[in-house]
Amino acid sequence: MKNPLISVIVPIYNVELYLRECVNSIINQTYSNIEIILVNDGSTDSCLDICKELEILDQRIILLDKPNGGLSDARNFALDCIKGDYITFVDSDDYIRENYIETLYNLIVKYNCLISSVGKIEFIDTPVNSENKDVSVKVLSKREAIKNILQERDLTTSAWGKLYKSNLFTNVRFPKGQLYEDLSTIYKIFDQVEQMAFYNIPLYCYRKNPNSIMNSRFRVQNMDFVNAHNDIIKYVEGNFPELLLDAKNRKTRYACSFLIRSFCQGFNDPKIIAELRQIIKENIYNFLISNYSLKKKLFAIAECFMPKFTKEIIKLLLYK
Repeated sequence: MKNPLISVIVPIYNVELYLRECVNSIINQTYSNIEIILVNDGSTDSCLDICKELEILDQRIILLDKPNGGLSDARNFALDCIKGDYITFVDSDDYIRENYIETLYNLIVKYNCLISSVGKIEFIDTPVNSENKDVSVKVLSKREAIKNILQERDLTTSAWGKLYKSNLFTNVRFPKGQLYEDLSTIYKIFDQVEQMAFYNIPLYCYRKNPNSIMNSRFRVQNMDFVNAHNDIIKYVEGNFPELLLDAKNRKTRYACSFLIRSFCQGFNDPKIIAELRQIIKENIYNFLISNYSLKKKLFAIAECFMPKFTKEIIKLLLYK
């Protein structure tokens, strides 16, 4: 039986330095029955010209050009155009190993799942050849998958690194104009399946932002994490109440991280600082018995009981 068509969605915005590497890694996949949907989201650099060049080279490439609307809008635009039985997402500054799609599809077939996932490799600019020698496959129930992302373990909430049956997105779209769009979406996809397969072999190559927390810009829009976590907390309360503390601890971890970033950058909006501190205080005791690092727990304690010394604690713990 012929392998099914798989749609590869690539949202593109001002990534001219990395775009060819990304698309070539998709073109060279060992699984060939794919359509490569390049969504140029109003790029102001040479991305559109590069896409047109690549489109000529491979008839499987479909170029969609639209005004800038953000990552969610670009993905949604592609979802309305796909023809594949399965979908995978690749960010345009990343790239994938040549057997990435084949491995994901074989997992779905072997374990009779509607979603499969593989591990990632993080890098900055230099391509990597890291291999995980301790590889294994986990077949996770819906509950186990949700718990896994809440505890930020093997599975990520990122849309990339996974293969999905297309009909899982029939009634689900990414929220436009909102940060943490994946967190607001992926649990809704997981909720539709009974199980999924995760193989920890690192086949997705994720280009990590070299900016540390000391100099990456904190924006008011980062507070979108609150609503995104509140939505998943509400979902957990109604479906897996025993995982509620995990959901709240995840929200607290984000509050700690953003409070650290705001301090490092001199961000001093009193309303936002107060909101972040309140999130930590409301869940401090549960957070202290969570699986998060000692550094994060010490910071949370300092924020609750010694707020005037928090910046010194940050320096001491060398947050980056």
